[in-house]
Amino acid sequence: MDINILYIAFGGCHYTGGGTVVFKCRLQYDRYLSREKLNKCKAYRINSMDEKRLSRYREKMSLINKRRDNINSWIPHRDEKSVLAIYKAFQEMIEAFTDIFAMALKDMGELVQDDYSNIERLCEKSILGELQGGIMKEANGLRNRLVHEYNGLVRGIALESVKNVILHVDEILEDIEIWMKNCSKK
Repeated sequence: MDINILYIAFGGCHYTGGGTVVFKCRLQYDRYLSREKLNKCKAYRINSMDEKRLSRYREKMSLINKRRDNINSWIPHRDEKSVLAIYKAFQEMIEAFTDIFAMALKDMGELVQDDYSNIERLCEKSILGELQGGIMKEANGLRNRLVHEYNGLVRGIALESVKNVILHVDEILEDIEIWMKNCSKK
């Protein structure tokens, strides 16, 4: 939504100037927002992303989709080689997500911090839902345990956790795509 003057009724948010303003409310951009929901909306000034930057996001998202598909094809196999491949693909997938989160914060003019703080801030800004944020925190913790083999990792529990995260990948990607779409409108 490109505009020069924006006043969000009920929320008292005011923005005057060029650039892109993005509205993000949880509930997948419900077009028929109640006054209460509208009050929870926030406006963010984000300079329109250039094609190169959007391409970088798409590369990360493509890697996430590729690794998700790899994991889904390998998960029925429980041999050592398949399990190690699942762990590696999971690590790469979560690293791509955390890269996207850091990129998004940077593109909003926010200070990038550690992965957990970045996830929390995206939830606060309603770019990620609370459920998706919780899943990503869990996923980041599992990635750390896989990388460093903390606390004698139990294979069965780790694989169940991987499967749980995989179930939510599309929801998280959808939140990111909605945010990107609104940021890139001209």
